[in-house]
Amino acid sequence: GWYNGETKVDNYGTWTIQSDTTLTAKWERQTSGVIYELTADKSGYTVNGYSGDETQVYIASSYQGKPVVAISDFAFYNSRSLSYVAVQGGVKRIGEYAFYGCSGISDVALPDSVESIGNYAFQNCTGLRRAVIPDNATFIGTGAFRGCKSLYSVTVSSKVSEIGENAFLGCLKLVEVVNLSSLALYPGNTDYGNIAYYAKQVLSDAGQDNFILHDGYV
Repeated sequence: GWYNGETKVDNYGTWTIQSDTTLTAKWERQTSGVIYELTADKSGYTVNGYSGDETQVYIASSYQGKPVVAISDFAFYNSRSLSYVAVQGGVKRIGEYAFYGCSGISDVALPDSVESIGNYAFQNCTGLRRAVIPDNATFIGTGAFRGCKSLYSVTVSSKVSEIGENAFLGCLKLVEVVNLSSLALYPGNTDYGNIAYYAKQVLSDAGQDNFILHDGYV
């Protein structure tokens, strides 16, 4: 697609250039078998499921000329064969139970457009090792990463203001938290969904030195 900076330009519409503008063509990888459904107001699409057999899934930022705005509730529920998911720009909401039980996922890439991560969205993703909360996210739901027993590092972005109950309960290897938000996080803290309960360190800068071993556990 065509981009003006980081903003995708609608390929199917017409628009007027009023000043010098640089457009960049970017190739987006897409996976066949992803099921898209038109929203009720017909302004965009949501991802409702997956019928393919690829283990690495790339979700498009647009479909049939309209933006992909959300991953629906239960969209990839218990899809244990998945190993990697990349959600491309435009998606604002990760639904409840969206990736629940996807035990094979070791990494997930979320775009900065995401504003909320729903309740139990990644619960029991037991292979997930690291999570970076997108820059525009303000909400992490109840149990969102509960039981992610391989998770060793989480970066909390600056706009996060609410973390639901038990969002990180049972993440026994979560020894590193990078806190870019204004939330008062410190090792052993049981507030904010237990995100820092198991932490050996809470960093305020992603560039700070740390002592996490290569296998993700101290």
